[in-house]
Amino acid sequence: MTIPGQLGRVSSLFPYIEKDWWRDAYNETYLYADGDCVEDPTVTAKECDGLLNIPRVQKLFQNATSITPVKVLDLCCGQGRHTIHLAKRFPAVHFHGVDQSTYLLDIAQERAKAEDLTRNTKFEAGDARQIPVADDNFDVIVLLGNSFGHGNEQDNLQTVREARRVLKPGGIFIIDYVDGEWMRANFTQSGWEWLDTELVAKANKQLRSITASMKLLACRERELSPDKKLLASREIVIDLAAPAVHQDLFYSVRMYDLDEMEGLLHRAGLCMQPQDAQQINGPKNENGAADAGMMECRQLVVAHKPGVTSTAPATALTPLVPQDADLYIHPHLTPDYDPEKGRSLRVSESVPVGTVLVVDPPYAVVPSEHPSTHDAIMCSNIICRRQVPQAIAVRCPNDCIQDVVWCNDHCRATGQATHDFECDWLKQHGTTIREKEDEYTLSMAGGVALW
Repeated sequence: MTIPGQLGRVSSLFPYIEKDWWRDAYNETYLYADGDCVEDPTVTAKECDGLLNIPRVQKLFQNATSITPVKVLDLCCGQGRHTIHLAKRFPAVHFHGVDQSTYLLDIAQERAKAEDLTRNTKFEAGDARQIPVADDNFDVIVLLGNSFGHGNEQDNLQTVREARRVLKPGGIFIIDYVDGEWMRANFTQSGWEWLDTELVAKANKQLRSITASMKLLACRERELSPDKKLLASREIVIDLAAPAVHQDLFYSVRMYDLDEMEGLLHRAGLCMQPQDAQQINGPKNENGAADAGMMECRQLVVAHKPGVTSTAPATALTPLVPQDADLYIHPHLTPDYDPEKGRSLRVSESVPVGTVLVVDPPYAVVPSEHPSTHDAIMCSNIICRRQVPQAIAVRCPNDCIQDVVWCNDHCRATGQATHDFECDWLKQHGTTIREKEDEYTLSMAGGVALW
């Protein structure tokens, strides 16, 4: 494919980026330009091994049977490289690939048929912002190959919200994306590389006669937005043998730091698992200048959908994973995050007094007061726990959380040591514990303080 006209040098890349630029970008030239990553079976195998190193994924896949199958959604699956590789290794796992590129989907279907994988693979055209499947459908969703961040902020949030919608309660969401921190620190305005058409020809028989005479060169120009959150790129693919210009593409990707991604996942109702985060580095080109572009350094993160369902009765126990079979979380509880206290659960809608919110035997959480009742608060002395009218409550002199009150000076003195630890020491060292240890350690420190 060649383009009829050629745009010259431009002062800024951003004005030339079309809305939904990606709709026409994932075609034959995409395979040439990114073939060193997306058509190299060793790269795909390495990325799939990385997925299987995630303990919950490994356990799910290994325990899958025809009676208890595992369902995986490969979102923005492209030519199905991850699905096909994993489907061969795990025949009891059902893979469903969704992508907007019919060109790449046709290739995926042909490859699945050639490998006799049509029983446990399915490919379907669809938009990641409106996934064409029912709610609570998949055990695992993967969004790989730097396929995220192509839209605006609302598009990106909507994509993650859709992933949450179609995940089963307790399901796993795995996403890789451009490592914003690394890219900003290693930003270059330009780059180039010889394109390896042999990899593409080996994987695509229909292109072998075309690629035989090609000598492809990719030239890239890049620009950061003023806030350094967007990375724009212009990629010109030239066939020096023809000679011809195969592509002159302007595109941009929203770059996220790890904490930004955690915030985005949280807004969508997913909980990130920092311990499973991985950095993915692009392959090095031995044929000349190596320029993997936005594939050069990516972050892979793992999140899960909280174990709630929208249809479970308030008295039922909703299993998450086998070890949490007796755990129940009310569907109106959603994950929340407090900068000082860490992760928590927040009631998203009104619930009647006496509703069971959480059950984790032998404990349960049941509100005994209507949230609109502000006349009295429970005494913070764990031995007392009487309702204290706010007008006469004794409060912390350090102006900490307003819900921390005591009946009188005696109750305050009884719980003084515990509260000093929670109010002063945890507030002072909580951030350090969270950064150097983990959220669980911080929660346990707070729990010890309460007992």
